[in-house]
Amino acid sequence: MQIYLPDASATIAYTGTAATTVYAKPTVTRTYTATSTSDSGCIAAKTVTITSNCVVPVNITSFKGEKKGNINTLTWVTSTEVNNAGFELQRSVDGVNFAPLGYVSSKADNGNSTHQLTYNFNDVRPLLSTGYYRLKQIDKDGKFNYSSIVILRSDKKGDLIVGNMYPNPVLNILNLSIESIKEYKS
Repeated sequence: MQIYLPDASATIAYTGTAATTVYAKPTVTRTYTATSTSDSGCIAAKTVTITSNCVVPVNITSFKGEKKGNINTLTWVTSTEVNNAGFELQRSVDGVNFAPLGYVSSKADNGNSTHQLTYNFNDVRPLLSTGYYRLKQIDKDGKFNYSSIVILRSDKKGDLIVGNMYPNPVLNILNLSIESIKEYKS
Protein backbone atom coordinates (compact mmCIF):
# COMPACT_ATOMS: atom_id res chain seq x y z
CA MET A 1 0.00 0.00 0.00
CA GLN A 2 1.28 3.46 -0.89
CA ILE A 3 -0.05 6.87 0.13
CA TYR A 4 0.78 10.01 -1.86
CA LEU A 5 0.55 13.47 -0.33
CA PRO A 6 0.67 16.17 -3.04
CA ASP A 7 1.49 18.90 -0.54
CA ALA A 8 2.41 19.24 3.09
CA SER A 9 -0.94 20.66 4.13
CA ALA A 10 -2.79 17.53 3.06
CA THR A 11 -4.42 15.39 5.72
CA ILE A 12 -5.48 11.91 4.81
CA ALA A 13 -7.69 9.43 6.55
CA TYR A 14 -6.48 5.89 5.96
CA THR A 15 -7.83 2.59 7.15
CA GLY A 16 -6.50 -0.80 6.20
CA THR A 17 -3.13 -2.46 6.18
CA ALA A 18 0.00 -0.57 7.14
CA ALA A 19 1.46 1.61 4.41
CA THR A 20 4.94 0.61 3.36
CA THR A 21 5.66 3.88 1.57
CA VAL A 22 4.30 7.40 1.96
CA TYR A 23 5.14 9.85 -0.82
CA ALA A 24 5.34 13.53 0.07
CA LYS A 25 6.15 16.31 -2.34
CA PRO A 26 7.39 19.27 -0.29
CA THR A 27 8.57 22.40 -2.06
CA VAL A 28 10.66 23.40 0.98
CA THR A 29 11.42 21.88 4.36
CA ARG A 30 8.21 20.44 5.83
CA THR A 31 7.38 18.48 8.95
CA TYR A 32 4.98 15.53 8.72
CA THR A 33 3.46 13.58 11.58
CA ALA A 34 2.08 10.10 11.01
CA THR A 35 -0.32 8.81 13.66
CA SER A 36 -1.61 5.28 13.87
CA THR A 37 -4.47 4.04 16.03
CA SER A 38 -4.94 0.31 16.52
CA ASP A 39 -8.31 -1.41 16.84
CA SER A 40 -7.75 -1.52 20.61
CA GLY A 41 -7.25 2.26 20.78
CA CYS A 42 -3.47 2.28 21.16
CA ILE A 43 -1.98 5.38 19.47
CA ALA A 44 1.50 5.68 18.00
CA ALA A 45 2.94 8.78 16.33
CA LYS A 46 6.15 9.59 14.48
CA THR A 47 7.26 13.02 13.29
CA VAL A 48 9.71 13.39 10.42
CA THR A 49 11.14 16.46 8.70
CA ILE A 50 11.67 16.27 4.95
CA THR A 51 13.74 18.77 3.02
CA SER A 52 13.25 18.93 -0.73
CA ASN A 53 16.47 19.15 -2.71
CA CYS A 54 14.58 19.83 -5.92
CA VAL A 55 15.21 23.17 -7.58
CA VAL A 56 12.05 25.11 -8.35
CA PRO A 57 12.46 26.31 -11.96
CA VAL A 58 10.69 29.62 -11.34
CA ASN A 59 10.49 31.31 -7.97
CA ILE A 60 7.39 33.55 -7.88
CA THR A 61 7.95 35.90 -4.93
CA SER A 62 4.61 37.70 -5.20
CA PHE A 63 1.33 37.43 -7.12
CA LYS A 64 -1.21 40.20 -6.55
CA GLY A 65 -4.37 41.57 -8.10
CA GLU A 66 -5.92 45.01 -8.07
CA LYS A 67 -9.16 46.47 -9.44
CA LYS A 68 -8.51 49.57 -11.53
CA GLY A 69 -11.87 50.85 -12.73
CA ASN A 70 -13.33 48.19 -15.03
CA ILE A 71 -10.02 46.31 -15.34
CA ASN A 72 -8.46 43.73 -13.04
CA THR A 73 -4.67 44.12 -13.09
CA LEU A 74 -2.60 41.13 -12.08
CA THR A 75 1.07 41.59 -11.16
CA TRP A 76 3.66 38.99 -10.25
CA VAL A 77 7.38 39.04 -9.54
CA THR A 78 9.96 36.30 -10.04
CA SER A 79 13.35 36.21 -8.34
CA THR A 80 14.82 33.42 -10.49
CA GLU A 81 13.79 31.64 -13.68
CA VAL A 82 15.26 28.47 -15.18
CA ASN A 83 14.00 27.09 -18.51
CA ASN A 84 10.83 29.23 -18.28
CA ALA A 85 8.65 29.53 -21.39
CA GLY A 86 6.05 31.76 -19.76
CA PHE A 87 2.84 32.04 -17.77
CA GLU A 88 -0.72 31.09 -18.65
CA LEU A 89 -3.19 33.28 -16.73
CA GLN A 90 -6.23 31.33 -15.61
CA ARG A 91 -9.56 32.55 -14.23
CA SER A 92 -12.38 30.86 -12.36
CA VAL A 93 -15.83 31.78 -11.08
CA ASP A 94 -15.67 29.25 -8.23
CA GLY A 95 -11.97 28.92 -7.35
CA VAL A 96 -11.98 25.26 -8.46
CA ASN A 97 -12.56 25.09 -12.22
CA PHE A 98 -10.09 27.34 -14.05
CA ALA A 99 -9.99 28.30 -17.74
CA PRO A 100 -7.16 29.96 -19.71
CA LEU A 101 -7.45 33.74 -19.90
CA GLY A 102 -4.19 34.78 -21.57
CA TYR A 103 -0.48 34.10 -21.88
CA VAL A 104 2.62 36.13 -20.99
CA SER A 105 6.01 35.00 -22.31
CA SER A 106 9.05 34.94 -20.05
CA LYS A 107 11.04 38.18 -20.00
CA ALA A 108 14.17 36.20 -19.10
CA ASP A 109 16.90 35.77 -21.70
CA ASN A 110 16.29 32.30 -23.16
CA GLY A 111 14.00 31.60 -20.16
CA ASN A 112 16.82 31.96 -17.60
CA SER A 113 17.31 34.76 -15.10
CA THR A 114 18.90 35.28 -11.69
CA HIS A 115 17.45 38.75 -11.12
CA GLN A 116 13.99 40.06 -10.29
CA LEU A 117 11.50 40.35 -13.14
CA THR A 118 8.05 41.94 -12.89
CA TYR A 119 5.08 40.88 -15.03
CA ASN A 120 1.60 42.37 -15.56
CA PHE A 121 -1.63 41.22 -17.15
CA ASN A 122 -4.89 43.16 -17.54
CA ASP A 123 -8.22 41.34 -17.48
CA VAL A 124 -10.19 43.85 -19.54
CA ARG A 125 -13.43 41.85 -19.21
CA PRO A 126 -13.48 40.84 -15.53
CA LEU A 127 -16.30 38.80 -14.10
CA LEU A 128 -19.17 40.71 -12.54
CA SER A 129 -18.92 38.39 -9.57
CA THR A 130 -15.84 37.27 -7.65
CA GLY A 131 -12.93 36.35 -9.91
CA TYR A 132 -10.31 33.80 -8.91
CA TYR A 133 -6.98 34.01 -10.73
CA ARG A 134 -3.90 31.80 -10.81
CA LEU A 135 -0.76 31.40 -12.89
CA LYS A 136 0.24 28.26 -14.70
CA GLN A 137 4.01 28.62 -15.04
CA ILE A 138 5.13 26.55 -18.04
CA ASP A 139 8.70 25.33 -18.61
CA LYS A 140 10.21 24.98 -22.09
CA ASP A 141 9.98 21.19 -21.69
CA GLY A 142 6.21 21.39 -21.04
CA LYS A 143 6.32 20.83 -17.27
CA PHE A 144 4.24 23.27 -15.26
CA ASN A 145 3.46 24.54 -11.76
CA TYR A 146 0.50 26.50 -10.40
CA SER A 147 0.74 29.64 -8.30
CA SER A 148 -1.34 30.60 -5.32
CA ILE A 149 -4.82 32.00 -6.07
CA VAL A 150 -5.64 35.73 -6.13
CA ILE A 151 -9.26 36.68 -5.40
CA LEU A 152 -10.80 39.91 -6.70
CA ARG A 153 -14.37 40.78 -5.73
CA SER A 154 -16.57 43.02 -7.82
CA ASP A 155 -17.68 46.31 -6.36
CA LYS A 156 -20.71 46.52 -8.66
CA LYS A 157 -24.12 46.07 -7.04
CA GLY A 158 -27.34 45.03 -8.68
CA ASP A 159 -26.05 44.65 -12.23
CA LEU A 160 -27.46 41.87 -14.38
CA ILE A 161 -25.85 40.42 -17.46
CA VAL A 162 -27.10 37.80 -19.89
CA GLY A 163 -24.32 35.26 -20.16
CA ASN A 164 -25.85 32.80 -22.62
CA MET A 165 -29.01 32.35 -24.67
CA TYR A 166 -30.06 29.11 -26.34
CA PRO A 167 -31.30 27.48 -28.52
CA ASN A 168 -30.79 29.62 -31.56
CA PRO A 169 -33.13 29.84 -33.40
CA VAL A 170 -35.85 29.72 -30.74
CA LEU A 171 -39.01 27.72 -31.37
CA ASN A 172 -41.03 27.72 -28.11
CA ILE A 173 -38.64 28.09 -25.18
CA LEU A 174 -35.67 30.45 -24.76
CA ASN A 175 -33.11 29.55 -22.08
CA LEU A 176 -31.18 32.42 -20.49
CA SER A 177 -28.13 32.27 -18.26
CA ILE A 178 -28.16 35.41 -16.10
CA GLU A 179 -25.40 36.55 -13.79
CA SER A 180 -26.19 38.88 -10.90
CA ILE A 181 -24.10 40.65 -8.30
CA LYS A 182 -25.39 40.21 -4.77
CA GLU A 183 -24.83 42.94 -2.24
CA TYR A 184 -22.90 41.54 0.72
CA LYS A 185 -23.06 43.23 4.09
CA SER A 186 -19.81 43.29 6.06
